[in-house]
Amino acid sequence: MNNKQLFSAIGNIDDKYINEYKEQSVQKTVYKQRQNKHTLLIVAIITIFVALCGATAAIIMEFMVVPDPHHPWNNPVNDQYQFLSSIGKKVNNSLSFNPRAYNLPYNGVYRINAMNNVIEHVSTINGDMILVANSDGKGWQLNANQELKLVIDIDLSAEYSDKLEGERMIIGYFHNRRFTEIFSSGKVMPGTEFTFTATEAGEYFWFIVNASAGVQNLASITVSVG
Repeated sequence: MNNKQLFSAIGNIDDKYINEYKEQSVQKTVYKQRQNKHTLLIVAIITIFVALCGATAAIIMEFMVVPDPHHPWNNPVNDQYQFLSSIGKKVNNSLSFNPRAYNLPYNGVYRINAMNNVIEHVSTINGDMILVANSDGKGWQLNANQELKLVIDIDLSAEYSDKLEGERMIIGYFHNRRFTEIFSSGKVMPGTEFTFTATEAGEYFWFIVNASAGVQNLASITVSVG
């Protein structure tokens, strides 16, 4: 086929087929453009996400402080004091003893027996709960309308103590499988007294929770029956 014959054949092609070819070409071009836009959008989203994650991680690392176990702020005020976890008897959670059910801060619960109604030189960390028991490891047996008093003497001589305002604590009693708060809205100063009146006869324990951010040093905890 010579050139003249070729051009003559092209000229005889139906316009329908030419238009269909043009439409297919346009559709393919639009599809490719959309694909490219989608790909660019996905890449942009991933780039922004990675950048945000990196910035967030940088901020966290900048402000995150790893506790130094040798720093004075993470230790008792002096050698007279011992951490609650070292000298107390750990009390495990159970259906009959569940501080979480009463929305109490919870790191660990430790029972300490008050010899002659006194406990001395105990240091606690945030969330520690002291369950104050008598010398036999049991609660105090009270009659209805009988009072039980608690006196807390805090050592605020440590550099990390808030000497002017005292230490934030949650104080209350445990009786008949229930925790009852009587103090949680303020701070405790040395020599602060707490008292409750038994609503019924039975066994009662005091509990003390460290609700501050750091170590608290309790010089003495004294219990007396009114």
